[in-house]
Amino acid sequence: MEALLVLIYSALFIYLINKWSFFIDNSLSRKSISIIFSAKVLFGVLMSLIYTYHYTDRSTADIYKYFDDAKVMYSAVFTNPQAFLSMLTGIGNDAPQFHEYYDKMNHWFREYESSLYNDNHTLIRFNAIVYFASFGYYNVHTVFMCFCSLIGSMAIYKTFSSYLNNSSTGLMIAIFLIPSVIFWNSGVLKEGLLFLGLGLMVLSTNKLLNDKIHTRSISLLLFSLLLMAHLKYYILIAIIPSLFAYCWVYKSNSNILLKYSISFVVIITLGLNAHHILPNYNIVDLLIRKQLDFVGLVEHQNSGSKIDLGNIPPTLMGLISNIPQALKNTLIWSNDFTIRSPFVLLAIIENFAIIGLIGICVVFRKPWKNVNLNLFLFCILFSLTLYTLIGLVTPVMGAIMRYKIPGLPFLIISMLLLLDKEKLIRKFSFFKYFI
Repeated sequence: MEALLVLIYSALFIYLINKWSFFIDNSLSRKSISIIFSAKVLFGVLMSLIYTYHYTDRSTADIYKYFDDAKVMYSAVFTNPQAFLSMLTGIGNDAPQFHEYYDKMNHWFREYESSLYNDNHTLIRFNAIVYFASFGYYNVHTVFMCFCSLIGSMAIYKTFSSYLNNSSTGLMIAIFLIPSVIFWNSGVLKEGLLFLGLGLMVLSTNKLLNDKIHTRSISLLLFSLLLMAHLKYYILIAIIPSLFAYCWVYKSNSNILLKYSISFVVIITLGLNAHHILPNYNIVDLLIRKQLDFVGLVEHQNSGSKIDLGNIPPTLMGLISNIPQALKNTLIWSNDFTIRSPFVLLAIIENFAIIGLIGICVVFRKPWKNVNLNLFLFCILFSLTLYTLIGLVTPVMGAIMRYKIPGLPFLIISMLLLLDKEKLIRKFSFFKYFI
């Protein structure tokens, strides 16, 4: 029955891909998008098999723990519909009677949690909604998540396709086909919804800059901000300085480096001093507490790819001094752990392949006057800021490899913007199939 439902819903979404105008793009056919979606579903099903037969502890598997907790929430539909709506919307859901449901969930509350918002709730609610269509079959949720993440990835593609119309193959690979990206954002995990939010954010912002202000674009931007804030707020922290600078430069294309410098200095300064007005928003303290939460969780689960981050000094300069090691752990690897998994080995190989690509793009780069400097700075500074935050607080190499995937397409796009395609192909003709 599960396989039949997966096929039916996959077919329905492929039909939607071929009918919805959103999926129209001159450089990417609907057939190609349908094939990418089918590949995502296969990767999502593969993930469920890996977490069923290889990592057999269902209680610690991210793909199942939100799904299982959602089943508890969904059960209220038949016994107490009002309670279900309260838990789903978060309106008035803190009353004692709701503990009848929360106490049956394993991940509604987190043992190590000092974040501003418990983002587990968002994925539990997503799964509770999909339960209406899935009849409790897990891989139906996979299909729905694959379609959500496909919308986000397509939104990113549509945003950049006009700027990279001579590198459409490379853009397609960067956004849809990086192995770690297609794997991790095809499972029932937060990454799928993150790509939805991130894609809608950059697409709606680009539309607002290029077209007249439309209610639809404003609504999509607000929705994306709300979604990302309820999933991984640190991605918002990472993208806001770059996005603000990009919009500023877009409206007046001059003094680009100065405007980016001012944007980062002003926004970071405001963020670091926000606690004077909002006491709970001490950025340095939040990073320290997030790292401690993660370390406590890792020690509890005895992770095999744990690395020693050291303690973040509780000062701005102490934070800055840890940035080089944070970027090394995220961009390259850490030598503090032993490779115990083929997945970690594959991720390290992917890291070096990306570093090799960066080297190629730097060697065969365009003259700076021919580079879209505004778009290049937006992409590379967002990805590096995100990687810094991840590297500062994440003491597990396996988790780093997963958490970094929202930044990977933007990092590769920045390199494609820099690359002189013709110069590279003249030297190595086989690259014409990949760029």
